Amino acid sequence: MKEIIKKYLKAQSVSAIVMLVIGLGLLIFPGFFAQTVCYILGALAIAFAVSSIVSYIRTPIAFFPMGYGIVLFIIGIVLISYHKQVISILPLGVGIYLVINGISELLRALEYKKSYGGNWNSVIIPACITLAFGIILVLFPFGSTMFMLRVIGAALIYCAAENLFHFGYVSRKIDSLVPIDGSFTDPDDTDGSVN
Repeated sequence: MKEIIKKYLKAQSVSAIVMLVIGLGLLIFPGFFAQTVCYILGALAIAFAVSSIVSYIRTPIAFFPMGYGIVLFIIGIVLISYHKQVISILPLGVGIYLVINGISELLRALEYKKSYGGNWNSVIIPACITLAFGIILVLFPFGSTMFMLRVIGAALIYCAAENLFHFGYVSRKIDSLVPIDGSFTDPDDTDGSVN
C-alpha cells in the first residue's frame, strides 16, 4: 500500500514540475510562451488527428477513430490559426483548472487528516490559496492579456510549489508509518494503537 501511494506521489511530482516550468515560461515570456504552446498543441492535435484517420482508413472497424481524428484536426487548426483568441480565453481555462486542483487538494488533505490524524493545516492552507487563485481567474478572466498571463504563470508556480511541498510532506509522513499485520501505525504513538 505504501509503495502504491509513493508511486502515485512521484507521478504527481512530475506533473507539478511540468506545471512549474509552464508557470515560469508564462511569468517571464507571457506572449511568446503562450503562442508557442498554442502552436505545439495545435501541431500535436493535427498529428494525432492524421494518425487516427489513417488508422481508420487501414482498418475501418469502428467510426470512433475517424470522428476523433476529425475533431482533433479542427482543434489543431483553431489552436494554430486563432492563437490570439485562444490566449485571450486562457485565463478562464486555467482558472477552472486551479479551482478543480484546489478542491481536489483540499479533499485529499482532509482524507489524509482523517486517515492519519495529526496537524495537516500546512497542507490545507495552501490548497485553499490555490482555490482562491482559481476563483479570481474564473471571476475576472478578461483583464489585460499579458498581465493575466503573468498572473496565470504566478498561480501555476505557486500551485506547483504547493503540490511539491504537499507530496514531500505526505511522503515523509508515510515513511514514518510502520506496518503491523497489514495496517500502519505511527512510531510516535506511545500506546502502540493501530491507526
